[in-house]
Amino acid sequence: MADNKIRQKLHRCGNVDVSAKDRQQALQHICAGVADKNSRQSQSKKNSFVANGLFPVLVGILRCENEFGPQYDYSVNIFTAGGPDWRYDFMLQAEAALTLRRLVEIGDSESSTGFKRVNQAVSDGCLPVLVPHLYVTSCCSGYASGALKEIAKHDMFRQLICQAGALKPLRQLLQKDIEVCKTSFRNASECLHLLSCSVVEDFIDNGVLDGAIETAMNKAVGDKPMLASVLTIANLTAGDDGEELGRRLQEVYVSANFGGHLCRLVYSTTTKKRYLTIAASQLDIIKSVFSLASSEVGRRQLVGAWIKEECTHRQLTLVDILAKILRENLSVAAAETCELVLEVYLHLSFAEDGIVQLQRSPECMSTVKRIAGGALPGECGAVARNVMRVVSGGLVVAPGATSSPPQEKKGPEEAIPALDAASAAPIPAAALVVDAPVSTPTADKSPVAPTGQKLPHVMISYSWAHQSTILDLCEQLKLAGIPYWLDVEQMQGNINDRMAEAIESCCAVLVGVSSKYKQSANCRMEAEYSNAQRKNIIPVMVESKYRADGWLGLVISG
Repeated sequence: MADNKIRQKLHRCGNVDVSAKDRQQALQHICAGVADKNSRQSQSKKNSFVANGLFPVLVGILRCENEFGPQYDYSVNIFTAGGPDWRYDFMLQAEAALTLRRLVEIGDSESSTGFKRVNQAVSDGCLPVLVPHLYVTSCCSGYASGALKEIAKHDMFRQLICQAGALKPLRQLLQKDIEVCKTSFRNASECLHLLSCSVVEDFIDNGVLDGAIETAMNKAVGDKPMLASVLTIANLTAGDDGEELGRRLQEVYVSANFGGHLCRLVYSTTTKKRYLTIAASQLDIIKSVFSLASSEVGRRQLVGAWIKEECTHRQLTLVDILAKILRENLSVAAAETCELVLEVYLHLSFAEDGIVQLQRSPECMSTVKRIAGGALPGECGAVARNVMRVVSGGLVVAPGATSSPPQEKKGPEEAIPALDAASAAPIPAAALVVDAPVSTPTADKSPVAPTGQKLPHVMISYSWAHQSTILDLCEQLKLAGIPYWLDVEQMQGNINDRMAEAIESCCAVLVGVSSKYKQSANCRMEAEYSNAQRKNIIPVMVESKYRADGWLGLVISG
């Protein structure tokens, strides 16, 4: 009986022979019934409506599938009014966008069923019909951008949103007067941040970076759009230390008082009192903090940021706040978040006061020590041991010191035995330039690394993103009779000690120069430790059209 009533309502909403006013009133009744995202009754109604085909009805309305209603002209991105009831047609489409937004909102207690609704909405073609409504300066654009924001909270749909053409209209919403469409402005800035956490390639061509910088510099937009825009900037400029961009970012961070706002945002993810929130999960926010920490300008902002805790009035730095997140995620074995926090610590250690803050945070160091001792499986332990080494001064070395640096998480690692040093010869120039990855050759898998007083070899430092290219280089070195050391599969024993031995006993270090290498804190440690050991550093260009700058440009220039 209940299903029959639902079908009758849906038929009335989707019937083009019914007046737009009556259709809008019927849809308004449906929308009111699914307004509360945390109510069990509302959740049950949402699932019932979706099961009986509500999404196709909403898609038809948003496509303007009626005889007299406003028609969308994709060539000029405008709606043209038509028919005697065109105002009700606009109201009908706005109601459809609002209903869709409420359907894809997931309550606190319905993770699985809520995700099924979002997946069903995408499968029924809701994304392409939402994008045109972003061009309209009205409540409809606010509801449409809100629906896209809710869908973008799920990582797997972000690429689909970009493919539907949402970047351009979202960027244009940031150029409109915020007083005219506050909701659209806020939703657009937060949606762009979510998309930038996973999808970056198309952002520059659509002018999103420039739009985000303008928004962050505009004090009239409010804290949430400003903060979302700055985090978008951080994701789009991760690891970029160019002089002109660095100057622009410095102006943005200072103008927006970014450090304090960011600390308040990260702190809000650890407490029930939401002081400042944006539409992003704790993991997405930590990803943006990691991106920010990978640039020199961003690190300076993060190290200088602090807030006062509400109850104790104790001054909390970002290191202290992240320590709380690290402890909470350790208790539930959330390895991905813990590893990201540890990587942020590694990046902060390159700032002038970063190590001091790490050393002065007992909660941070006690939690890191637990993880280093094996509290979490996988790579978290290795990254935690790297942090311990940095804090204890293991990487502040003089020439000839034996402290061992951490190595990057490169996936499977294997020590390839050095070739006979008697046949060693000068490295031919052709072997030092590899422009494109090739198929991975079969390598000897015996876990043997250069130790003791063996004859000198060439140490290869690289990012796992270019592993196949590096393995091709190894084949060239092998043909040239040059002994080398490379890790390509998990080694037994202390990996950091093996890496340190390889650097300390080598005659030269080949550095695989790429943007990924520059962004990696562990690769930076390998390169700087090699530099501290006074080793000959030979740059190997493994990424075409990439020009090293910042710390990497400084290291390889010597």
